Amino acid sequence: MSKKPQSPFDHFWQGPNNRKQAEEPEEEKKEEEQPSTDWETMWEEVNKTWKSIYPMIKPMVNKFKK
Repeated sequence: MSKKPQSPFDHFWQGPNNRKQAEEPEEEKKEEEQPSTDWETMWEEVNKTWKSIYPMIKPMVNKFKK
């Protein structure tokens, strides 16, 4: 099976450790370099997510403003 590609936001949220890495010995973990975080792409994903959930949250925020 092919591995499903992750978005930068998913990678950030789940962290660098996944199941396969958790099963590897410590020596192999040290040799691997962690990928650099692409903050611009991650910020775009956060904005998309916020825009999609904001209409659901807005009534609650407005209720607490009163």
